[in-house]
Amino acid sequence: MPGERLSFVASDYVGLNFARDSFDLITSIHTMEHVKDDVDFLLRCRSWLREGGYIVLEVPLLMKRPFSDSSEPLNPFHVREYSVAGLSDLVTQFFHIINVYGVTRGYYVEPTKARNAVLVVARKSR
Repeated sequence: MPGERLSFVASDYVGLNFARDSFDLITSIHTMEHVKDDVDFLLRCRSWLREGGYIVLEVPLLMKRPFSDSSEPLNPFHVREYSVAGLSDLVTQFFHIINVYGVTRGYYVEPTKARNAVLVVARKSR
């Protein structure tokens, strides 16, 4: 809208103290796998979003180690990695999911065809 300004913040979420209902959109691309408490992260995002605001989350898929059923992340810098169902179940606790996309080599595909990541678009509603 004319006269409105956009602002962007890149920071560790733990130290942020935004007022409730401050944002229309929160985007988190390949960050949630690095935070210790993803539930706390989503709770804070929910409080910062206005009613009807959107959150866009993209996280890496849990890559299975060969010949293993380990749930440990393959990437040593990740606290966790997600399955499509696991991320959807988590996000549904706090938001209404609008759409889920799989990511394969930089392309958005059906979630069942995802090889690298999953992206969720969700809305804050009561």
